[in-house]
Amino acid sequence: MMTPITYIIENIPGASTNVLDYMFTHFSSIFAFSTVYYFAYCIYKRNKPHAPSNLVLPSAIYGFLWSTGMVLFFISNKLLSQVVSFPITTRLPSTIGVLTDVFIFKTIKGAMNLSFLIFAIVVGLTGDILLALSNVEL
Repeated sequence: MMTPITYIIENIPGASTNVLDYMFTHFSSIFAFSTVYYFAYCIYKRNKPHAPSNLVLPSAIYGFLWSTGMVLFFISNKLLSQVVSFPITTRLPSTIGVLTDVFIFKTIKGAMNLSFLIFAIVVGLTGDILLALSNVEL
């Protein structure tokens, strides 16, 4: 996802080094292709798509949260590096999502499942911490 932007910044003379300058293009492309996919879905469903009205507001809120996360992801890649920031920024949203499943939706149940989940979270976060510490200059 960041590779084209990183390539442009590193290889094209005069290109902006501010990653926020590339956000509009990034989000516009996502919107355009999502619209194309939705139109294709509408054609496939013969103009009767399944789109409940009660999902519009949660979808809009999710889109806002996702775009905020993407902006922070771009900034973290700029401040750290892709090697450090990518594992950290991909681990945190999945951990928050799975904890939402456990505590709010209660879809993950049972001692065995919860123990696997806790183990996976601990291993992932330990890896992220060790990765971050390995790139600290002493």
